[in-house]
Amino acid sequence: MSSNLEKILSAYGFEGDHRYDFFTFVETKQMSIIRLLKLTGALESTRLEEDLRETGHTKLEIQQILAVVRSEFNPEAILKQWPSYTNNEDEWPQKTHNWLIKVTQRELFARKQGQERWQMPTGAWLENTDNKEAIEAIISNLELRAEVRPKNLKPDVVSVFGATTAGIRFRTNYAKILIEADKKNESVCTKILCLLSGERSATKGVDGEEAYLKLVADKNSIALEEVTEGHLMDDVYLSIKGEAREESPFSTLSYKNVYTRKPAGKVRPDTMDTLIELCRQIKNKEIKDKNGEVVEIKSILFISSAPHIKAQEEAVRTVFKEHLPEIQFEVVGPGNSPEPAKTVMSSLGGALFGGYARVAQTLGSQKSVAELEAIRKTLSFGANVVKTDPAPVPTSNLATTLEAVTSKFPVAERGQIWTSTTRFAPYVCRPIFIQNLPPLYVRRSIVNK
Repeated sequence: MSSNLEKILSAYGFEGDHRYDFFTFVETKQMSIIRLLKLTGALESTRLEEDLRETGHTKLEIQQILAVVRSEFNPEAILKQWPSYTNNEDEWPQKTHNWLIKVTQRELFARKQGQERWQMPTGAWLENTDNKEAIEAIISNLELRAEVRPKNLKPDVVSVFGATTAGIRFRTNYAKILIEADKKNESVCTKILCLLSGERSATKGVDGEEAYLKLVADKNSIALEEVTEGHLMDDVYLSIKGEAREESPFSTLSYKNVYTRKPAGKVRPDTMDTLIELCRQIKNKEIKDKNGEVVEIKSILFISSAPHIKAQEEAVRTVFKEHLPEIQFEVVGPGNSPEPAKTVMSSLGGALFGGYARVAQTLGSQKSVAELEAIRKTLSFGANVVKTDPAPVPTSNLATTLEAVTSKFPVAERGQIWTSTTRFAPYVCRPIFIQNLPPLYVRRSIVNK
């Protein structure tokens, strides 16, 4: 019988069967996830106990899990021996699932609403050079940088996800390669190319140098600060089209830029918003072929790029299940992306978070999607920060203050205090204000003593 942890990871698509490569044992993907959690520090006893308590585990359950984890580190044993229990009113192993999402949001994602991937802080475990080889081995085994090729070669629409300018070119060029492939068993035949863009302001140094962005602005007769992802996608598409053969299948396709306005209360539209806008345009018959005829859309091939394929697949699955469940889809994309490990881990965290409701229902939850989404929000990065403002502590010596604070607690728990400038600030509970210095934050396990 599979444990709760094995069931959850299987539902996310991480296989647990042993594999061999030229008679050499290859670690299962589930074991790689456990190894990753170990690297992040999420399995460290004090932190693990606190996280389990915060996700509703009973004292007995916590003792059972700690007993497994405190033994000599063995990913397979942790997977097999993780306790199996459910809520009384629901068959879904909610507590284990909530724990997994909480810790991966904190350790892998750490991205606030409206924050771009390149703006995310980097965790100490990722910066630790001693972990670099192990992290890359996990990324390789989980195939997070691997190409995913299409199975359906005759989709009605090929749709490219937005990104930075370099990412847009990478993905759109991959669509061109698929459509222009010489071999029949590799060539994608479609009617329309849709590029999913949003009202995200172009960023100098990320989307290109100022000279390029100024050129895009001039082409569209707008100010430099008005250039958005939508303008960048048009520019990249026209550039790639100009590089194609005159009569190539790519250059003769009907092209549609599906542009999503910024929703109220958001810095910019996210992947889900752009997918909802695509569904709206499909329902309103706004997607037409080169002859101006409305196309009956039964299948869509989405183009992403590793390591974002799995996360964007979860987003498509969530949106289309609600808005257009009859449409079949695939999410594919090129591999060998130069994205740093931080971005790869962020995308993995996004995939786990994005699939929360789907996995819960797959495992037997009777809760509605709305109810599950409400639970999921409480597990997002920074969701549980306590916004209290204690009186300032009148001192200006950071080292002295830290020593004064930490000396009151056991040595094993020292170091669990950070300044607001670190990535751990939203993870902790109570700020201590010091005159002329950033606030310090103390973890709940310390404050409650």
